[in-house]
Amino acid sequence: MFDDIHVEKLKVSAPKAVMLFLQQHDAEMPCDFQTKDLDNIMAHYTIQANGQMMVDEYVDTGKTEPFVPLSLIDNRSFLERVYYNYAFPRSKTPVRKKVLRKVLKKVNFTKTFVMYGGEQVAGRYLSIEYTVTVIKGKVKSIVYLKHDLESEKDAKTRNAQSAQFTLQMDQSFAAHRRLKSRWYYPVLKEILNPAIFFTRLLVQKICSKVMHCSSHWHGV
Repeated sequence: MFDDIHVEKLKVSAPKAVMLFLQQHDAEMPCDFQTKDLDNIMAHYTIQANGQMMVDEYVDTGKTEPFVPLSLIDNRSFLERVYYNYAFPRSKTPVRKKVLRKVLKKVNFTKTFVMYGGEQVAGRYLSIEYTVTVIKGKVKSIVYLKHDLESEKDAKTRNAQSAQFTLQMDQSFAAHRRLKSRWYYPVLKEILNPAIFFTRLLVQKICSKVMHCSSHWHGV
């Protein structure tokens, strides 16, 4: 886990080589960082231009709104839905969730932590780290720690692999969409899916029974 840190219009130092590389490609320093030295609860912090460090908090507005969990969006076959409704009956009470409002709250801690960020510039990945000192919620210093700039060779290899992966995923999704557009897909879904599903349940039951019997076996 980690926490996010967004730096607002706060100038930070970097080696000349890094600044020159960014200038050559009309790019800017990363302003979004992460750290593992704070709460590690996926919190979102902001370092404002005046150095004040803030954290996002969500307060209850006292209101609720309809909510449909992903688990209730059921695209399974008819027989699978019948099985699950029988085996795991659900409450018919409509689900609602609280409406929360995001507020920025000043932090008041005194800590020194490392934040790291990255940016892809001209196809090459630049990562950079800083040591941040905060005293009673005010950032007193952001000191450059280290950076790493991906070589052109490594970047070319990574980008080629990424493009190949993206192409394969696109082809896979396209093939699935073509299958779903066929006239026989609903029949296939209602026959093949339940057959595989209940076969798996049967195998699991048999394996569970074998494990139970073998656990009581003490030899002859």
